[in-house]
Amino acid sequence: PERAPHTVLVADDEKMIADYLTETLAAEGYAVAAVSNGSAALASINAAPPDILLLDLMLQGVNGFEIIEALEKDPKCKGTSIFILTARHLTPQEADYLQKRTEAVILKGSKNLPEILGQVKKRLKALEAADER
Repeated sequence: PERAPHTVLVADDEKMIADYLTETLAAEGYAVAAVSNGSAALASINAAPPDILLLDLMLQGVNGFEIIEALEKDPKCKGTSIFILTARHLTPQEADYLQKRTEAVILKGSKNLPEILGQVKKRLKALEAADER
C-alpha cells in the first residue's frame, strides 16, 4: 500500500520563505501547510502533528522555543522532526538547547533558500529511509 506523503508544517512569518518552502516541497510530493504565527502553529500541530516542522524562532504570539516545549510535552508529537529556521543570533545556551531537541538549526541569513531547502530535503530522505527499515 502507498504510504501517505510526509506532512510538513512551515511556521514562518516571512511570507517569501514560507511560500518558497511550501511550493517547492509540495511539488516534491509532500503534504505541506504553512502558518505565520505561533498560535496557529500550535493549533495545527495539536490537530495533526506533522512529520516535519520547519520552525522560525521569532514568531508572533507563541515563539519557537515555546512551541518546542509544547511538542516535548505532547506524546503524540514524538515522531515530529523539528528544523529551526532563524535569522537571530543564538546564545551558546540556546544553541545547545536546540541542538539537543531539533534535527538542524538553519540560519536564514547565511544561506540562500535553495540551500535551506537542500538541507530539509536531505533530512526528509533520511526519514524516508528510516521508515522503510
